[in-house]
Amino acid sequence: MPYTITPNTTPFTTCYRNGVKNRLAYGGYLGGNYGPVTIVTETLTPAPPPGTFQLGPRPVSVSGIVIPSGAVGPHVNPNPSGGWITVGELEVDKGHIFGLGLGGPNIPQNVVPQWGAWNQYGRWRVAEKAIKDLARALYLGTMAVVWPNFGLPVPPAAATHVKFEIILQYKNLPHLLTTPSITQWAFPNTWVITAYPCNIAGAMQGANFIYNKYRVPGAVPKAWHNAVT
Repeated sequence: MPYTITPNTTPFTTCYRNGVKNRLAYGGYLGGNYGPVTIVTETLTPAPPPGTFQLGPRPVSVSGIVIPSGAVGPHVNPNPSGGWITVGELEVDKGHIFGLGLGGPNIPQNVVPQWGAWNQYGRWRVAEKAIKDLARALYLGTMAVVWPNFGLPVPPAAATHVKFEIILQYKNLPHLLTTPSITQWAFPNTWVITAYPCNIAGAMQGANFIYNKYRVPGAVPKAWHNAVT
């Protein structure tokens, strides 16, 4: 049976529970107090027949304003909406796209399988920390100290937050549309990451801060965190 990949025209959007000011003042992770974060997904149609796996809507982009938190409290990551359940995969995590420590939601649409080393201490973790440092610098008023370390001019006073955007790409293989594979469908192989200073409405203020692409280098998880862009 031939399949097609269909974009879902209505983005999945989550919002703050108590507002931006409260989220910044509280610090730490407070359940559903996050956002605004917008997640765009796409679906394989028609739905593959029931079997050993189910291929749900996979996220293709996640964007929102970074709300840096303190330590993330106890939580369980949900299974990815795309269908990959990482139980038994020792080197694969079910990790967030927009991290909880950056103000992202703990929902299936914000979770995808990721190589554990890359997610926990590799280049993805380094990128998340840098973005969090930039967001905190704006909030704490320490831009003059932090921003030059990234080779960026200090943003104007109108900049109060960091906008974070992640575009996920997957293997584009012809046989995916005839014999779907859960790995090819649900495991992103390229992350395109952009972050820039913005105002509370998300409008860009000042210079871009753009990360390079991060590519899965093949089927060897331990090589992920050493991959070239």
